[in-house]
Amino acid sequence: SIHRLLSDWPFGGKIEMDFLRAAALKMKEAAWIDMDTIGQQIFQEAIRQNLRGDDVWLYSNIGLAYLHAEDPRAAGKRADLAIDYLSTAALERPDEPDLWAVLGAGELMLGKLDSAIRHLSLAIQLNSANPSTHANLGFALLRAGRFKEAEERYRTALRMDPFQTEARKGLDLLRNAQ
Repeated sequence: SIHRLLSDWPFGGKIEMDFLRAAALKMKEAAWIDMDTIGQQIFQEAIRQNLRGDDVWLYSNIGLAYLHAEDPRAAGKRADLAIDYLSTAALERPDEPDLWAVLGAGELMLGKLDSAIRHLSLAIQLNSANPSTHANLGFALLRAGRFKEAEERYRTALRMDPFQTEARKGLDLLRNAQ
């Protein structure tokens, strides 16, 4: 079992959080999640053993790594793991807008539009000053067929940052969709 494997671990069953944080950042940077099943289980158990409120970014980084490792629609299990990690991070720190924004963006990537709209909207309620979050909400609304609301989000993003290319792309898509 995983607990037996961890008890044989050189650190007495505990994997050092500094190592995990560094590994998660490296995984995120390289978009690398190609560990064997045992390796994934050890990594996940180590995180569960050590999660504290200040470690939510570890969960978020692992979730992002899973999302970017490959096309998440073709890798259902990895996509589910990504959302699990991102949800855990957001629920651990419900007042952190960036965590909700990342979760919503991940859900948008996976086509989970209702939850993406809900979580991106929550991120904006917590901090309305992020143009990327407005643009992502615009894409979710566009895909949901809510064109007028999507246009409002794109325009808000562009008022905040006139060089916000994703919002410009969204307005172009919106023009073509109508």
